[in-house]
Amino acid sequence: DKFYKTVIKKFIGEYLSGRTPNPCIMCNLTIKWDILFEYARVFDAKLVATGHHARIRKQNSRYLLLRGKDKNKDQSYVLWVLSQQRLARTLFPVGNYTKKEVREIAKNYGLDFLANKPDSYEICFIPQDDYRAFLRHKATSTIARLQGGPLIDITGKLLTTHLGYPFFTIGQRRGLGIAMGERYYVIDIMPELNTVVVGPEKFLYSRSMWIEDCNWILSDSPEPGMKVEAQIRAHGKTYKAIIAEVSEDKSKAKIEFLEPARAVTPGQSAVLYIEDIVVGGGIIASRELIHKPAYENIRKTALQFHARKKAVQLSQD
Repeated sequence: DKFYKTVIKKFIGEYLSGRTPNPCIMCNLTIKWDILFEYARVFDAKLVATGHHARIRKQNSRYLLLRGKDKNKDQSYVLWVLSQQRLARTLFPVGNYTKKEVREIAKNYGLDFLANKPDSYEICFIPQDDYRAFLRHKATSTIARLQGGPLIDITGKLLTTHLGYPFFTIGQRRGLGIAMGERYYVIDIMPELNTVVVGPEKFLYSRSMWIEDCNWILSDSPEPGMKVEAQIRAHGKTYKAIIAEVSEDKSKAKIEFLEPARAVTPGQSAVLYIEDIVVGGGIIASRELIHKPAYENIRKTALQFHARKKAVQLSQD
């Protein structure tokens, strides 16, 4: 019940808000490091061990989170939500091993079913990894209402209609339903206008972003001007950046990129590193594009589209 309310329901809500969520992070916070720790207290267990490829190091009175030894399997990105209290009671036994070494250990103990178990990259509650089919099933009426919205280019030109903006994510190239002279990508999603904006790749790059719901691990709060490397999606590349501003309550921060960052996506997590150490992280709330679409024209086209669509419906009624 709690998994549905805190993970699945939020997953659906984020897509319907025009954002792209990462449910594993919410699951870590509300299920694995919440419910699991409640059970640990029942059994008077002082520590909880998980199989994440990450490391914890105690430095003076502070617990630090680090990337796992196997950089290709590192999972520190999905663990930025862990507080000092949770890190203090957590063990990551495989963090100092590569995945190959872990499989060898399992094999040596006769656990062949684990040694040969294939890696999983899918969301556990999404059948066949098809989140669109999942949304159609779980939010049938809403998805039906969103069908037929405008798909508009960065100049404000109407190109076609879409099947619902929740089926798109920033940076998406396939499945746009258009054929242009150059590759077009999803540049923006405007849920308030049921509109998807597409354009050439250069419009995907951002110079800065704001993150929210921040959790700081290296210290209680970073100093503005701190140089970091920002990872903006799981297993994605990192971008050199600085922490430009931190809100008074420490829950929000502005990150300025020292190099253009591609496809910064609201709803995804941004995790900040110094070498292998996690400084902290947050949910991407907004971004500042280097090349901005003609939003005034886009809004005008979208409003005209909806006005015509409504007029047609009224005439049919």
